Amino acid sequence: MNTVHIFIPTYNPEPEHLRVAISCVLMQTFPHWTLTIRDDASDCDVEQIVRPFLNDKRVSFCRNEKNLGIGGNWNACLRGAKGDFVQFLFQDDLWEPTYLEECLAAFSQPSIDFVVANHRYAAEGGPDAAKRFAESDFPLIEEYREKKLEEGMHGGHEFLLRWLREGFDFNVIGEPSFVMLRRSVITTVGPFNESLQQYIDVEYWLRLMLAANFVYVRKELGAFRIHPGGASARNERQGIGVIERFKCLSWLAETLPSREERRLAGDVLGSQFSNMKTSFVRRMQERRKIRWSEFGYLGLFSLRHPQLALRILRALFS
Repeated sequence: MNTVHIFIPTYNPEPEHLRVAISCVLMQTFPHWTLTIRDDASDCDVEQIVRPFLNDKRVSFCRNEKNLGIGGNWNACLRGAKGDFVQFLFQDDLWEPTYLEECLAAFSQPSIDFVVANHRYAAEGGPDAAKRFAESDFPLIEEYREKKLEEGMHGGHEFLLRWLREGFDFNVIGEPSFVMLRRSVITTVGPFNESLQQYIDVEYWLRLMLAANFVYVRKELGAFRIHPGGASARNERQGIGVIERFKCLSWLAETLPSREERRLAGDVLGSQFSNMKTSFVRRMQERRKIRWSEFGYLGLFSLRHPQLALRILRALFS
C-alpha cells in the first residue's frame, strides 16, 4: 500500500488558517498518510495551536531550534520524508477531501514522478482584495490552465521548452501545496535552492522537468489563499520575483542540453529585461524598497555573458 508523507511548514501562522489546513488532511478519503507540522522557530506557540490534532497518531509536530528560512524549513521536511510520496500543504491552503486519492490515482505509470493538481485562488483581505487579485498574475494563471494545460501526462523536458516559448511569465505549474512528488525523484533533483524566496518552487519545477514526467489533474482539488500576510504578497511588495525569474532563466541559458534550447532561454531572458526596467521604475515611483544587492547579480551575470549584457543596457536605458 502506497503511503504519503505530508508536511505543513509553519512560521507565525494565523491560527484559524492552520487549523483548517490540518483539518483538510484529517478529512482525506485516502487514509494512509502521515503528517508532520514543522515550525520554523515562530514567535508564537504553534505547538499549542496544533496540540488538539496530535491525538491522531498520524500527526506529529516539531520545531526548529533556530529559524531556517523558507527554503531551509522545506529542505528539513524533505530530509525527514519517509513515505512513498511526498506532499507539502502550506499553513493557509485548502484541499478537497479527495485530493490525496485523486493525485495518487494519477501515478498510473512508473515513469511519472510528480502530479500537478488544478486549484483555485481565493483572495482574502477586505475590500481591496479583489483589486489586488485582478492586478496580479493569478487570473492569467487560471486562464492558462483552463485554455492551454491539457489533462494527462506531459514530458517534463518538452513542457519546459513550451513554457519558455510562451514567455515564462508566470508559474504555470503552481504552488507546492498542489504538487505531489514521488519520493525517489527527490534524490535525483536534490534540495530546494535556499537562496531563493519567491521563485524557490519554480526553480525546483525546472529541475524536476529536466529529470521527470508529470501528470496534470484538471479537476479543481483545492485553494491557494491570497492575503496581505502571505509570503507571496510580501515578496511581491519587495520586488523579489522579477530578479529571481531572471536568475532562473540565467540558469536555464547555461544548463539546457542543446545550443538551440540554451539560445531559446537566452532570448526569453532578453525579453525579461524590459520587465525588470518597468518594475524598477515603478518601485522608484512608489518609493518602495529597492533591493540593490539583488541588482548586483546583473553585473556578475553580464561579466560572464557580455553579449547579453548589451541587451540589458539597451533594455534598461531605452
